Amino acid sequence: VIIQKEGSKSALYQIACDIVSLMTLRPAPVEAASTEVEDNGTAANADANGSAPSSAPSGEDGNIDTAAAAAAAPTLQKGDTPILLSQAFFVVAFSKYYFTPWFDSAMQPDPQFGSDSHGHNSRLFVQQTFLMREELDEMMGDNKWKEMPEFRHYIASLAGLPSLGDVKKGGLEFMNKATDTFFREYNTSFIKHIENVWTSTMILPYIIGGHPELAHEFIRWLRASDDGDLAADNFAWSTKEIEIENQKSYGESHECRIDACMICLTKNADPGVILEDSFIAEIKDSLFESLESEEVVNFLDRSRCQQADEYDPVRKRICEVVAPHASQQQRIECLVQEINAMARTNVKEARRTVRVVIFVTLNHPYNRESVDKKREERSTMKEKLKVKRVNGAERITGYFNHVEGVLAEAEKAVEEAGEQKYKEI
Repeated sequence: VIIQKEGSKSALYQIACDIVSLMTLRPAPVEAASTEVEDNGTAANADANGSAPSSAPSGEDGNIDTAAAAAAAPTLQKGDTPILLSQAFFVVAFSKYYFTPWFDSAMQPDPQFGSDSHGHNSRLFVQQTFLMREELDEMMGDNKWKEMPEFRHYIASLAGLPSLGDVKKGGLEFMNKATDTFFREYNTSFIKHIENVWTSTMILPYIIGGHPELAHEFIRWLRASDDGDLAADNFAWSTKEIEIENQKSYGESHECRIDACMICLTKNADPGVILEDSFIAEIKDSLFESLESEEVVNFLDRSRCQQADEYDPVRKRICEVVAPHASQQQRIECLVQEINAMARTNVKEARRTVRVVIFVTLNHPYNRESVDKKREERSTMKEKLKVKRVNGAERITGYFNHVEGVLAEAEKAVEEAGEQKYKEI
């Protein structure tokens, strides 16, 4: 479709043509390959012993079993599968099962702070780091990803790849090596950019705003360090199993053991340094007092937030320091695109900036709130998740009502501020 619609000078046209060309590349099986005789009288495709490479992989090193792949796709013959197609199947499967859901969760709003807080969920991202690590280890352990239904098209495509005896020849050995390398490099990147960041001494304290049970254990760990129990090896994590909801996707929950979670999260952190940092030092007394409560304290419990109590300093620290910290910068990237679009109206920088602020103030909250409202009308979670955006006349009517509501709020704010204050602003 792209090739038919785009002009030949389009970059997208060139990319589409290249992909179509690559899709024609298929590694040929040994018996169909060239048998041109070399000077020594042996076939060009023969190995060092003069015999053709085996068409079956060993299977002893964790590589794909071609028999299983062939059973999944009995109509494929060796040499039928384009190597790029197998690669695409693998990337799509990994993205569908792991990468996209976790990435989307980083852009979700914090349920505590409303639907327009998308991306500002750092108080939950520390515990999410453990869940991501646990799921990645589960995929990689014993190559269990090969048994997952998301990868069935990739596994089936391998039946059409011949075994050529060398990864450089682009056959089955190449794909086995490629997937091993992918997981190794992804794991290295995960450790560097996610695990080491969110479990660091500086960021780990954000967990006080996360799951109450994990926050409780974190505070117990700090007090044990303060009392010298860690040094004396007199501290043990709770082995209780807890359920963490709405972390990977809307309506989904994860079960985890507290000890496994906290061991993973605290391995890079120094409790002594954390206790001296002003983020914790200034609220240490309130944190330690929470350990004396008969029940595990949820610092952000809405009923508790209605009244002042001894945990006010903790709540204030979470709302003022943790909540504004975005877990990723997609919201900023979105603004960059909107500013670029507004620049095309040929207005100067000041007016352009004001227009973007107005646009964002109106559009972003409505996009989220309209979806939430539409989902409330659906009865099952499956039906709720199908709602991605409100369109058509329903969107226009809803947006008009939303703008009217914002304008009413603005007029009320001006009246409360007074004319003099409004002019000063």
